[in-house]
Amino acid sequence: MESKRNWKHIGLGLAVIVGFLAIRHGMSYYRGAQSKLDEDIVYAHYQQQINALRSFDSEAQCASMHRAYRAVDVMRTPEGEDTIALDQRQACAAIRDSMLTMKALLKSLRIEPDMKFTIESIDLSEDRRQATVKLRASTRLGKEFSISTSGTEVLVRAKGHVFVLNSSTRTVVTGD
Repeated sequence: MESKRNWKHIGLGLAVIVGFLAIRHGMSYYRGAQSKLDEDIVYAHYQQQINALRSFDSEAQCASMHRAYRAVDVMRTPEGEDTIALDQRQACAAIRDSMLTMKALLKSLRIEPDMKFTIESIDLSEDRRQATVKLRASTRLGKEFSISTSGTEVLVRAKGHVFVLNSSTRTVVTGD
């Protein structure tokens, strides 16, 4: 009788261990799947960013930046050329300021911006944990002012959320 009870305890213990290992394996698989990218996920990420830009939602744009985010932009304006390097905090502050300025400008001018955004290529890493995206974007405000940007962004995905890890762009601003 006592040995039967011991075997039950051993059997129950083994069942718990097997169940735990199965759950652990399942969670590991789920986490792995939530960190992989494909072209559809990349396109959906950029559609969300375009929607955030059109609604002046700087918080959504900032939320898409990885905490280790780094950006380098070579900007050419009528005054000359300058290289700007930003981390996540600095980039978020710049986005907030530019969204407020753009919103006020558009309200005062009473015009809609002409925005175009093109993904030129998506290069997924072999393990699909990173995507290098070449893109172009332009915004025109009336006939006098335009901003054109081209460059490369590196995306990663964690827990189902896509983050921009780094950005290397060239921007040309024309107009007054």
